[in-house]
Amino acid sequence: MKQYGIHRLFFGNQQPVDSLPISIRKEEEDDYSLHMAFDKGCLVMSSFRADDTSDHILRNVIAYEQCHDGITPFTSNYIHFMNLLITNDKDVLVLTAAGVLANNVGRPSLVVDMVNKLNKGLKVSDTSQYYSMAMNLRAHYTSRRKRCWATLNKVYFNDLWTGTATMAAILLLFFTLVGTAASVIQAYKTFKK
Repeated sequence: MKQYGIHRLFFGNQQPVDSLPISIRKEEEDDYSLHMAFDKGCLVMSSFRADDTSDHILRNVIAYEQCHDGITPFTSNYIHFMNLLITNDKDVLVLTAAGVLANNVGRPSLVVDMVNKLNKGLKVSDTSQYYSMAMNLRAHYTSRRKRCWATLNKVYFNDLWTGTATMAAILLLFFTLVGTAASVIQAYKTFKK
């Protein structure tokens, strides 16, 4: 799979960050595990703490997994998937706003650097537990219908007032068309006589 960050995967580079065609949320019973799931347009993740302590712990666990062949590299696969998601500052902001990422290192660019450095030189296994989820995520993104609905929801129904105004405008347009059709039919009937 090519490297796509959240921002590039979902927007190209023109659309704003807040128009994601998926929703991202934190697991309800968050135990800081490596669990992720993607179902019906919602990416559910455990919290990821980005700080110096987690950096050191993850480096040690990754080193252990990389040195021993008989061990399934769960942490390495997790970091590789996080590296696919986090490629720029906008990705960090999206994940932080969703409550999935706790940025305790400061600037978003420091989180990007931390994840990139953790991923550097990783041997990624062919049978990652996140592969099918990444493919489902990509398939969801490439669906034109889902991207259009996400854009419509964000632009026209992002809050109560905007949604109400949109519905009022649609009703007004509908009644205008009905009135126009009725006038045309009436004019046609009078012209025919």
